[in-house]
Amino acid sequence: MELSNVQEQALDDFLEKLKLDPLANPILLADLTQLRPHCDFFVSLKNGTRLKGILSVTKHLPLTAIAFSEMTGETFVDLMGFALELPQCKSGVFTCLASDSQRKLIKSMSFVKWEMPEFRYDLPGGSKPERGTTLLDPGLTIRDITTADLAAVSALYDDVPAIAFGPTALELGPWVGVFSGKDLVGVSGVHFSTPWVTELGHAATHSKFRRMGCARTLLVRQIEKLAGKTEHITACCFQENPGPQNLLESLGFERCDQAWLMEFSIG
Repeated sequence: MELSNVQEQALDDFLEKLKLDPLANPILLADLTQLRPHCDFFVSLKNGTRLKGILSVTKHLPLTAIAFSEMTGETFVDLMGFALELPQCKSGVFTCLASDSQRKLIKSMSFVKWEMPEFRYDLPGGSKPERGTTLLDPGLTIRDITTADLAAVSALYDDVPAIAFGPTALELGPWVGVFSGKDLVGVSGVHFSTPWVTELGHAATHSKFRRMGCARTLLVRQIEKLAGKTEHITACCFQENPGPQNLLESLGFERCDQAWLMEFSIG
């Protein structure tokens, strides 16, 4: 769908509002900035001027993820109808990390295949872990991940199949890895990294190397690399998994809201 000049202006105007409260809709904020080349956008206006709703659809992941502004159910269905015409939407199945209000809208207008509650954490501005809070087991080292490590990262994620990873993600922000010799055994990256909010993610440790300090070391290194470059450092973890929650809280992260990872179909 080719956007008109008025619709493009509506996107830009809405973006300025999102920047005032980056945690209100961080994924749509990232889609409108860093991830803009990797998204398709649909905009609904009333009387050609007043914004009714914005929907973004990713095209750089092995799943079809969406983000959207607050809108009515009618507008949501209309915009999803346009989205279904995209090549990446042929399956009719979508993924969304939704707020409570967005979850209610999705559940009222579509068939939800599954949903999992998550907590979103935020590291308050200026906070960073005290030095000496990381300790890798002997024989393990940490360094930055580059595109040359793509095969190793993909292979590690075979051990953690729930992660949806695309090569483009390596270019979005700081990625770090823990190595045992030449073997990658732990990794942490970002879903996006903007001057307003950065979301850490894609964190995984090989099952044979857990409880060796990998996860903590990776997160501390990322936080150090992001210091002064973004207003908010955030991370999400499943509500039913207290281990990552305890780790984030021990590093100074504070729980800010609940979100819902959902897979649904419409049409």
